[in-house]
Amino acid sequence: MKSWLLSFLLCLAAASAQAGELVMFGFEGCPYCAAWNRDIGQNYDKSDLAPLLPLRRIDIKAPRPAGYENIADIRISPTFVILACGEEVERILGYRDNGSFWDLMDIAANKARKREQQGKC
Repeated sequence: MKSWLLSFLLCLAAASAQAGELVMFGFEGCPYCAAWNRDIGQNYDKSDLAPLLPLRRIDIKAPRPAGYENIADIRISPTFVILACGEEVERILGYRDNGSFWDLMDIAANKARKREQQGKC
């Protein structure tokens, strides 16, 4: 009985951890993607937002992976799409600098948290 409960709780934790996601659309050779990778990407997984919005990278020029086909109008690289409960809640177009990105991410993370707190997952 205890092992079943532990498994159930671990599944719940995994599901809630994956309720949100930061999806980065970019391509090899994109100078703005390279700047983002240098300034933020190499340490994003250590940020406060990484547990709420884990990073997934998708090549803008490749076919979309399953589950991401409905994200439309990706024309700028990089484009950051913030998902909560499987739905887009915010989009950041391009990369300017570290400060601007984190300011926009704070806004996006608040929207993602609100969506998840509404229980729409």
